[in-house]
Amino acid sequence: MKKLVIYYLFVLLPVFGLIMVRNNSLVFCIGLFLCALAYRPLVDYVRLDNLNINEKFSSFFIPFYIHTKYFKKLYANI
Repeated sequence: MKKLVIYYLFVLLPVFGLIMVRNNSLVFCIGLFLCALAYRPLVDYVRLDNLNINEKFSSFFIPFYIHTKYFKKLYANI
């Protein structure tokens, strides 16, 4: 996932699935919960691992810690 376009594709992919099930509120809520708490930290961990930045996987569940520390590395090509 070294390419930024592929990273954004993986980040936005669940959003399209959530839009498709928006009429079923239970499935939408469970999907949103899983996306925020399981899928997104895993995607960010893989992205930083591919950029040779080693962080413990458990630190990705601390709100705003990794996202603010490595903001430019995750969301830009800097």
